[in-house]
Amino acid sequence: MSFSDLNLDPADQALVDELKAAVRRPEYHLVPDQAFENLESDPQIPDEPVAGSPASRREFVNHLRANAQDRSEGCLLHGRAFCRAHQRRGQETGNGMILGHVQELSKLADWLHDAREDLSPKQVQDLLRDLVSSKADPAVRLQEQREKSQKPTLTRYQMWSFLTDDGRRPFQAISPRRAELLNFLGLGSIPPEAEVVYWTHSLPAGMAAQRPTVWDTDLDNPYWRPTGRTEPLDGSGSTNGFPEVVHPSVGVADLIDPIGSAES
Repeated sequence: MSFSDLNLDPADQALVDELKAAVRRPEYHLVPDQAFENLESDPQIPDEPVAGSPASRREFVNHLRANAQDRSEGCLLHGRAFCRAHQRRGQETGNGMILGHVQELSKLADWLHDAREDLSPKQVQDLLRDLVSSKADPAVRLQEQREKSQKPTLTRYQMWSFLTDDGRRPFQAISPRRAELLNFLGLGSIPPEAEVVYWTHSLPAGMAAQRPTVWDTDLDNPYWRPTGRTEPLDGSGSTNGFPEVVHPSVGVADLIDPIGSAES
């Protein structure tokens, strides 16, 4: 399964080659072309359209041809638009899971600020920092976070979450220390200076989670692998990672434990 199996004409092959150049990450020391390799190797993506399957490579190339007019920049721009139109189409992973999520504190604060116009962005960050680092009883912390967030969802876009192989809660299986979280969850895009928060949640009734496909990655995430598991940054392989899923954003009502601050 790859673009070479599509027998593309020269014009379409040129678009694919320019996309490959656009998503190349020379600074990624393991495989600079990993993002493109993900696009070629994701086993959930068929070469040709298949009913009930995620969008195919052929449909992707057709989209590039129809929309990418300014070459490499256009390829990536329109490629991402294709991705966002075909998210969460991978294999469903079941219900009733307890999931973990990790992200930058600043991104959570930016999103929550939309509902707290009485506070400046910095004040929201300070409030959030106080809420996640509080030493109060967990039940009290969780209630306070629910009351003060004033936002129905916790992220602006879809969420990437992980679960454990043995049914334990996510942060019982992995230490909430910053370095360990980023390594074993493959979160290489988080800057070294960023504060990191984490939480445990369930999915509300009627919400499904899916195994991610390359269309969920915006095309340029070299830290992801199409294995259904996170890829540790240390190169130890996905067998040392965790099963991962994508799903719509959940809200504070779906939190099982209070949002915490990753330890340095």
